[in-house]
Amino acid sequence: MSQRKGGNRLRCLVIADPSRTTADHIAAQTHRLAETALCTTSGDETVLFVSQHAPEMVILSVDVQWPTPAELISSLRRLKKDVFVVAVYREMSLAGLRRLKMDGADEIISQPIDFAMLYGLVSKRFGIPVRCHRRFSVALVVLRADGVLVGKTRNLSEGGMLLDCDIPVQEQQSMLVDIRLKRETSVRVRGEVLAFDSQSKTARMRFSNLRGNEHQNLTAFLLELEQRGSGADDESEPPEEPLHE
Repeated sequence: MSQRKGGNRLRCLVIADPSRTTADHIAAQTHRLAETALCTTSGDETVLFVSQHAPEMVILSVDVQWPTPAELISSLRRLKKDVFVVAVYREMSLAGLRRLKMDGADEIISQPIDFAMLYGLVSKRFGIPVRCHRRFSVALVVLRADGVLVGKTRNLSEGGMLLDCDIPVQEQQSMLVDIRLKRETSVRVRGEVLAFDSQSKTARMRFSNLRGNEHQNLTAFLLELEQRGSGADDESEPPEEPLHE
């Protein structure tokens, strides 16, 4: 593991994808990973950015040719031996994936990127408790879809929640719940219990398939908390490896 000193974020991250739209999307989704994110669409500029900024990490699409991904990775290694290279691909054979690993990619993930997985890889590599989403300390009633009280939230994010449970739950249990955001507004989400402490009766739950109006209502509520200044990151809470919701 490469230990990162001086904070819970990387200093610099380079994102290389031939599509500027895709590169910008990845940058937006990984803004909690690094103080600075540099986007590029070419191999030449990727090499230039690594030469000038010495990033700790490069997210490299295999569609960026220079003239091949292998040669590009080799060039990056010559500039910064310990740079963490995460190669991303859309379609590739098993033989191609093996070859990419042999060519020097530290990790290989498919597109569209599973950002929770990506954050987990960074946490493991650099030993920092990074999270995909900002957590807000807020107490909200959580009901099972059949109306049974599950408990109240301690904190909430776009990706999941920590809650004090009124009923027993089990790790890996999946349930449909309603979170009461306001007096007349709630969101229904599918949640998976990642961890449960039987002594404190607290559970960490990760959301799945949160989209459409439910996702919009939740993000609007969290944005309102942020604007009011009534919610904040609970950075004092120890990281729950390997949870990165």
